Amino acid sequence: TIQRMEASEGNVRCNVDSLVKVVEALERGGVELIAEGAASTAGGRGVRFKA
Repeated sequence: TIQRMEASEGNVRCNVDSLVKVVEALERGGVELIAEGAASTAGGRGVRFKA
């Protein structure tokens, strides 16, 4: 699943349930996903470890 997501060009194409599970697992692991336009010290979207 992760490899297919990484291989996607542009928007990630996958099953919504799989995407939700991946995001939840990252958040449980202390990773925060930063959306486009969200407050970020570096600006822009990306990821960071939760403080």
